[in-house]
Amino acid sequence: MLFVTASAVSAQRFVAEPESTVDSKNISAADSATFDGLRVSERSLAAAVHRHDQAENDTARNKAVRDIEDALRVVQQLHERCLSYGFVIAPDAKPTFAERLDALRAGETVREVEVQEPTSGRIFISASVHIRAVLESLPAWVCDIYRAEHDRTALSSFRKAMLDRDALALGEVAQRFPLCASSVTARVLASDLLLMSGEARQASHLLDGWSEIAAGIPSTVTADEFPEMPRIAFRRFTRLDVARRQVRLAIELNQPTRFVRWKSVLEESGHVVAQTAPVAAATESTLPKFDFDTAELSWASTPFDRKVFRFPRYNSSIEVQHSSIPTVFADEDLDWFAVNTPTRLLRFDARGGRTQQSHELVQARVKLSASNRKRYGQPQRFREFDPLLRLQPEIARVPGSEHLALVGSYVASASADDEYSGYQITASVPRRALICVSARRAGRVLWDTGSDKTRREDPLLHSLSFNTKPVAVGDCLYALGWQKVGTINAVLVCLDMATGVARWKTILVGNQIDLTMFGEISHEPFLGSLAVSDGYVYASTNLGVLAGVRAYDGEVRWITPYDSVRPQSQRSFAYSNSFRKQAWERNPIVVFQDRVIATPLDSTNAISVELATGRTLQTVPARRLGRYMLGLHGPHLVFCDRDSVMLVVARDLYHTFMSDLSLDSFVVARPALIDNGILYATADGLYCRRFEEATSPVELAKFEPQRHGTTEFIRPGNVVVMGKRVLVVNSDKVRCYEGKSTPAGRPK
Repeated sequence: MLFVTASAVSAQRFVAEPESTVDSKNISAADSATFDGLRVSERSLAAAVHRHDQAENDTARNKAVRDIEDALRVVQQLHERCLSYGFVIAPDAKPTFAERLDALRAGETVREVEVQEPTSGRIFISASVHIRAVLESLPAWVCDIYRAEHDRTALSSFRKAMLDRDALALGEVAQRFPLCASSVTARVLASDLLLMSGEARQASHLLDGWSEIAAGIPSTVTADEFPEMPRIAFRRFTRLDVARRQVRLAIELNQPTRFVRWKSVLEESGHVVAQTAPVAAATESTLPKFDFDTAELSWASTPFDRKVFRFPRYNSSIEVQHSSIPTVFADEDLDWFAVNTPTRLLRFDARGGRTQQSHELVQARVKLSASNRKRYGQPQRFREFDPLLRLQPEIARVPGSEHLALVGSYVASASADDEYSGYQITASVPRRALICVSARRAGRVLWDTGSDKTRREDPLLHSLSFNTKPVAVGDCLYALGWQKVGTINAVLVCLDMATGVARWKTILVGNQIDLTMFGEISHEPFLGSLAVSDGYVYASTNLGVLAGVRAYDGEVRWITPYDSVRPQSQRSFAYSNSFRKQAWERNPIVVFQDRVIATPLDSTNAISVELATGRTLQTVPARRLGRYMLGLHGPHLVFCDRDSVMLVVARDLYHTFMSDLSLDSFVVARPALIDNGILYATADGLYCRRFEEATSPVELAKFEPQRHGTTEFIRPGNVVVMGKRVLVVNSDKVRCYEGKSTPAGRPK
């Protein structure tokens, strides 16, 4: 795929000040041939329609009709090309069909944009959505010409999809031929199939945004065209049929607003709706509760990784004992939790810390260059050295099975690092594959994206590297991977949870990261986080864009670029970009009401974006907030810095709700958000800070120093709450502290 080159460099390790604007960013936009083809064909279509309207004889009108037919064929070809490659387009880069036609009637020249530069705040949508909007805005007699050309092809595809009862194929028919007679029927039947299979959310997305024009599009399949087609194809679906389905979906999804809207449509036509409006469920806080005054050490796990992180120096290496802190996945309904380390995928008993399952991950050997072979003599196993590494497993239920599964990542292969006289030439960059293991004692591998089978069947999926936490929803697993093809491509994939087969793949952006002085990438790219809400996947790529993608088929809803920050140039001895200062930690993406809030690693701002359109609502500097965005506490967002906690209004990040919440000691690892405060670990112990300005932090437990040789040290770690248990997790072990209440009459 070709890309439109524009302005903005994304860097993930940067000095927070000063902020600089961009240098080069590639959106998966329509290539030059497609973009120019759209411009020329839309211009020709508008000119032909104008000539037809102004024609004074049949000869001129017939010539205009032939030109319209040619232009419609080109538009349809470009439409199918954009569907196949997932191109996006900036709507403000192209005038609408109505604007072109009005300009011709007024004798004016319509504005034209030769390129679509992805500047900050510019919104991109799917190019196929733009083309469908152009087709739907055509005059009725031009739509009849389109149907006469493509009706039989659409009906043939519809017939095959109906015989297979394939909802996805029916949806594709409706997308490919939006004006054809079978489009309405295909969409309605696809939504029916999805609803019968329990996928109400996907069924609603098929009907939303299209139901407004359903009444005006013919949807009858005539018997003389395909007499052998299924009888259901003879059904004429009208706006009332769509309204009945929308009412049913509103009850199924518990959406009172949707119910009231479509109930009024039925009542206006004289139909009586017996169902009552669903009652919106009260939103209860999902934050864990921790009402204990003290905590005691309950157990500590055996070390699961030792000396796996290495900080390379010239002619030597220093072992980093606690440079990376793995994150655990905890659930109150489970009595165990999972930890993904670079060498193992582990499952621990939360009651006693006993290892219930330990799956050994493959340790890839580094591909050595000629100079490295002379230095090392034989291939070396890859060793982690990046302190920003965060391996996060996912726990999900496998469809058709009552057992859970663990999804983690491991290093499938790695390139070699090389240097010349202390100057870094290349860095050792791993390719991390996803692996799914049954959460039973045997630990059977269900699928692996780094396997030889995946390499044969899906080379693109095999070439992707995944170092961010995937998200499992139903029978789908959404993951964000990267691939080096000159630039770093961020690719969002949807995998079948049972088999690991990719259902769809969407390229979101191609961008560049920190380079060595020889032009090679200087570190492993760390992509952002994912959030799934109301049938859409929202991604923070850490490569200069935020994106919203439809979970059902991967169609881009919007892509919004933002200003990235470039690292300061360091061309000194032993040049390395491995330990640059960042404004943010690796925070989750937050969806709140009508907006999504993210803190990209390549930006010094928190960015709030509108869910429906991708329009940037706010950008707030990190210095006003804090490094850790812990999540939502009611209508407020909780931020934590090294020595303070702040609550801001989620709908207005500049509005501070509570700010005078100081901490006694420095926070060096991620705290846990609870219903009335935070729990955090420092070098001294475990503390609780309530959201009350008049109070001070309470020490729950004091950490005992650990001994390594002759040196005593204390390792703080990430904090996770599981009921009355508090887990403190660092790079080599998990410690569990159990909450205790102070007896009555005894001072706290």
